Amino acid sequence: MKGILSPIPKLNNIATMTLLADTNKTITYIADNLGFADSQSLYHFFKRSTGCTQTQYRNQLLGKL
Repeated sequence: MKGILSPIPKLNNIATMTLLADTNKTITYIADNLGFADSQSLYHFFKRSTGCTQTQYRNQLLGKL
């Protein structure tokens, strides 16, 4: 769906990546604060949009491949 709602997934991705990079907050905390129904919803959204899980993303940032 294009239009006014199309930037929202991108903003959610940016917010998720920022929180994963800049905090040690749990995935559940991040999901709750970004308005996802639960951590599984955030997991599927993030994996679909980035190709990796939140844990994989954090580990890459920390140099733990």
